Amino acid sequence: MARKRKATASTAASVEEVTADTTTMDAAAADIDAIAALLDAESAAPVEDVASDEGELIDSVASEIDLADAKGEAYKSSTSEIDTSEEKSGDEKVVKTARSRAVKQPFEDIVMAYHKEEPLVLDAEQGEMTDAQVKELIASMPQKKVREKALQMFGNIMKDEKLSKYTIIALEVLKKAYLSGEVVTTAQLKKAYENEGYKPGTANAQQGQMMVLFSEMKLAERLDRSTLKPNPNSVLLEAYCS
Repeated sequence: MARKRKATASTAASVEEVTADTTTMDAAAADIDAIAALLDAESAAPVEDVASDEGELIDSVASEIDLADAKGEAYKSSTSEIDTSEEKSGDEKVVKTARSRAVKQPFEDIVMAYHKEEPLVLDAEQGEMTDAQVKELIASMPQKKVREKALQMFGNIMKDEKLSKYTIIALEVLKKAYLSGEVVTTAQLKKAYENEGYKPGTANAQQGQMMVLFSEMKLAERLDRSTLKPNPNSVLLEAYCS
């Protein structure tokens, strides 16, 4: 009986070993299958993403190249229409263009060109301005923004060009004062801009420019730092009120 029990125990141990080995092999096989599946998934996914990214990148680069080519052609077509020639004068080169708008002319040159085309008359009582008076007018408006508004005003009267909204707002205040025989103050101009939705800083800057513009262009007489009196002899004001 003792031998039989020993044999049985030995046999059981052998069965356990075999079972353990089989379980270990099955687990190892399962692990191998899982690893293989992961490798397959990882090897497939990146290739797809990279291909997609590369495709989008190529399309984007192509679009940028097309846009750059289009801009280049537009630039060539716009510059080719301008007839330019160079003349040497000493050490300087003078470039002439067929279109005046291709070159930004100085304020002085534009005003003098208007004057030469037709003598300027700002005050009906004073009559036509001399070249010296026009130069004085130019010197009286050194501010860039005031000069821009003066050119708009000349262009509006002579060429039917548009005025800026800033100028239109101030002109309405000046016209009302002219028709009612009243004066215009800086406070009235500032309030007119604020009523149109402009911030105090903008309103203050614009009223300051208009005080200079209206007085130098003879639309009004400057009574003091903050008061303008509409000029009844102003050619421009008469035109705007008609």
